[in-house]
Amino acid sequence: MKRALFYEKLPDNRVKCNLCPFHCVIAEEARGFCRVRKNIGGELYSEVYGKVSSMHLDATEKKPLFNFFPGSKLLSVGTLGCNMRCKFCQNWEISQFSIDEFKFLSEASPEDIVKMALELKTKGNIGIAYTYNEPSIWYEYMLDIAKEAREHNLKNVMVTNIYIEEEPLEKLMPYIDAFSIDLKGFTQEFYKGMTAANLEPVLRNIKFLKKRGKHIELDFLVIPTKNDSMEDFKKMLLWIRDEVGRDTPLHINRYYPAYKFNEPPTDVKLLLKFYETAKKYLDYVYVGNVGGIDGIENTYCPNCKGESLRRENREVDVKGLNSVGNCVYCKERVMKYASFDVRKNSAEGRFYPDSKSELEKLIGELLAKEKKEIRYKLSEKNIIGGVVPHAGYIFSGYEAVHFFEIAKNQRYDTVVIVNPNHTGMGNSVEVDSHRYWSSPLGNLELDKEMVEALGIPVSSVAQSEEHSGEVMIPFLKYFFDYDYKIVPICFLEQNYENAVQLAKKIYQASKKLERKILIIASSDFSHYVDPELGKNLDDLVIEKILTFDSKELYNKIRNYNISVCGYGPIMTLIEYSKLLKGKAKSEVLRRGNSGEVYPSNEVVDYNSIIFYEED
Repeated sequence: MKRALFYEKLPDNRVKCNLCPFHCVIAEEARGFCRVRKNIGGELYSEVYGKVSSMHLDATEKKPLFNFFPGSKLLSVGTLGCNMRCKFCQNWEISQFSIDEFKFLSEASPEDIVKMALELKTKGNIGIAYTYNEPSIWYEYMLDIAKEAREHNLKNVMVTNIYIEEEPLEKLMPYIDAFSIDLKGFTQEFYKGMTAANLEPVLRNIKFLKKRGKHIELDFLVIPTKNDSMEDFKKMLLWIRDEVGRDTPLHINRYYPAYKFNEPPTDVKLLLKFYETAKKYLDYVYVGNVGGIDGIENTYCPNCKGESLRRENREVDVKGLNSVGNCVYCKERVMKYASFDVRKNSAEGRFYPDSKSELEKLIGELLAKEKKEIRYKLSEKNIIGGVVPHAGYIFSGYEAVHFFEIAKNQRYDTVVIVNPNHTGMGNSVEVDSHRYWSSPLGNLELDKEMVEALGIPVSSVAQSEEHSGEVMIPFLKYFFDYDYKIVPICFLEQNYENAVQLAKKIYQASKKLERKILIIASSDFSHYVDPELGKNLDDLVIEKILTFDSKELYNKIRNYNISVCGYGPIMTLIEYSKLLKGKAKSEVLRRGNSGEVYPSNEVVDYNSIIFYEED
């Protein structure tokens, strides 16, 4: 218990609470409308200070907050009481009870809560959500926790009906980062009849928070026969767009019978109609409490309409955003509050276009030029992998499209990209740790299970400035139009022994997890040599590739000083293929060099070679 803020003393030991718009006048030993602020001896006290009814580590999306650090978690805390009387309340067991009626409270100081929140950072926690019951009525407890949390750089989130007066709301501004607000309807009649409160203070406070630059998401529970008028809904949408901004996320949620209201659940068809209508006014619209309908909880770029985030069962898949929340397709800012584990590209805009349309156009042109020469019959084979060059697309894209166009008709669980290390940074063999790799055509997700099964060092260092793995991502996104994951492996110490060991680990991991995998060995061939000399040197290497003799390939490269930069990845692919049950074969798909684009006496050679199992 703690003496309350925002009240004034009245005659006869009465007090007037000025925390919320009810302004309860409370006699001695009585409680306010919220049930948890009590007059004791002419002073107002919060009875729930330090008292916890519910505490859990929740997905941020559960609040719901979809545009505030998506994919993160929040330590969620609740007490008792509420300053509304919603007949449809989902949490009535705690919101409509006083401390005398609820016997399952535990005690926790603000320091205890913050300590727990800090310990949970290892599980993805970014802060504390004041939720489950209306947090404004346990204002003093929330404020003290929020102040302590701010000292430790934790985020603070209110899940609220925002039925609070302006002075206490103003005092929260330095501490609360985001607000998930229940906008329960858009008529005074609904608010008075279904919640016992008034609409005007709610709208006033939403506008206030917008002016103060706070992140706001609005939640609208559609209740049959009560607030499901399309006319009123459109008025609400216009108000949100004009007064709060079209970038304000709106969650349209399905009602289910609860507490004192027993109407059947909201018709899903009506929710979808509201959803389609809302998208005409607002950029970020979601439908909640409805399962089995694709897309209605996803985030889309407001500019290009590309898929930014895909959500399923509160799991978030980053499909089209970079590490800071910008659209990878058109560069529009989609998420103001975001921190995604997405690798920052080093080759985009240099080795391939940074524009989605330009990139698609370039790959399309490369494919059109080569289409007549592509051996489509090979797509009927069980393709194991391939050697693919990694230079700028205008140079080596001709070779690359041969491989990807053939391989695209097969479905893989995981694509393992083994690329050389040109920078000298990182471990001798290393898997990149980023959860996502991005491209202007979208993101690909790391296969974490396979990474763990591989048992090789994991870090973000080796690939941080390396282009030879990155350039494969746009090709994969362009050609492979289905869900799969990647394992990007950077190979620094390229020798025969390391290649054999890596091949075994890839084979064992794929078998253990029952993954169908494709291996891309990223490599260019002879560098900056006379075209004829380069071809002759490449012939020595290709002969050993076609005969699956990686040990002799390694010897040839060392003895003749052949500048094939990815011989480690190539040997890995050869050794992996030899571990398979079927007889492996390989064929050269295309040979070329940089002189085809810019004639020169010194060229870089490019070869694409496909590996497959014989029938």
